[in-house]
Amino acid sequence: MATIINTPGNNSTDDSGAGVVVGIILGIIIIFAFFYYGLPAMRGRNVAPAAPNNASVNVSVPLPSGGSGGGSNGGGASSGSSSGGAGAGTSAQ
Repeated sequence: MATIINTPGNNSTDDSGAGVVVGIILGIIIIFAFFYYGLPAMRGRNVAPAAPNNASVNVSVPLPSGGSGGGSNGGGASSGSSSGGAGAGTSAQ
């Protein structure tokens, strides 16, 4: 009959505890973020200020000049024929 020798493993806990420290730091960051962002949002203090009634917004965007495509359909690559009823800048294919 054969003899079975069962050597037990090493039961020492040689952990440095880095996982616990990282977990505690992440927990503190999450709690801080909740108090800084979460509570004001739940209380409704993140509302944008109301615009005055006489506010006017004028946006001027210059039209693009030049381009390699040319033509009257917006200056892009002209593929297909231009459709009269489709509006400017479109091409029928």
